[in-house]
Amino acid sequence: MLDSLGDFSFSFIAISETWFNTTTFHDLYNIDGYNFIHNDRIDRRGGGVALYIKSNIKYVIRDDLSRHLTNDAETVFIEIQNGNKGNVIIGVIYRPPDNQMASFNNSLCSCLHVICNEHKDCFLAGDFNIDLWNDVPCSNTQLFVDTLSSFFSPNYS
Repeated sequence: MLDSLGDFSFSFIAISETWFNTTTFHDLYNIDGYNFIHNDRIDRRGGGVALYIKSNIKYVIRDDLSRHLTNDAETVFIEIQNGNKGNVIIGVIYRPPDNQMASFNNSLCSCLHVICNEHKDCFLAGDFNIDLWNDVPCSNTQLFVDTLSSFFSPNYS
């Protein structure tokens, strides 16, 4: 699968639930022409996230943003150095289904506040383990949707 991804010209490839751990040979997962960043789950099976970044793109890893979600999810955040166009934040998140949604939402809010205060655009990808298609959303799902709407909806005046 990874070989076929290299045939495309994606700037970024975000993957959640990598299932990588401390014994994984990460060199096996390199794609020519891409830098590879990952955050592995270390305390049990499953989880983990990875981000492939086209090697000609300038970026810095934003561990400060990941720290907001350390107890609730596996994450990787980078900041794209975009010159005069303004820097952009790219994040990959995996929230395990057994983690408390309210705690995750609070942590995500904290992280998004930092990005918002820096006046940077942000793109999030991943698996939040939330059933958005349910006709009767639970309060946690609605809270998550409201949170994303408050940070990502354009402000019309």
